[in-house]
Amino acid sequence: MTKNIPSKFFNAVTSKVSKIKLHDFNCGLKSYNKKVVKSIEVYGEMHRYIPVIAKWAGFRKIGEKVVEHRKRKYGVTKFGWDRFINGFLDLMSITFVGKFSKSPCIFSVCGA
Repeated sequence: MTKNIPSKFFNAVTSKVSKIKLHDFNCGLKSYNKKVVKSIEVYGEMHRYIPVIAKWAGFRKIGEKVVEHRKRKYGVTKFGWDRFINGFLDLMSITFVGKFSKSPCIFSVCGA
């Protein structure tokens, strides 16, 4: 499977769900303010969602700089269906946590 089409689809869905206008959530080159890094918790493969987690933590100034992507010279890609599916499962997880962390009683059976 080529990486371009699934990557564009993934970025479009993530942008729509998070309401953050970024072109590439998967770019390996990232830069963050120290305050952001100290304020949020990232685990597993969640590094691609740092902008989303930062937004939900109250940070509003989220942007990107365009970088030039080049073809891989060495090694092989780790991209495949597993990674693609796991990325969307991660998106659903952080969306769930983001929505219900502020009002957990909406999801749980409170008072029952």
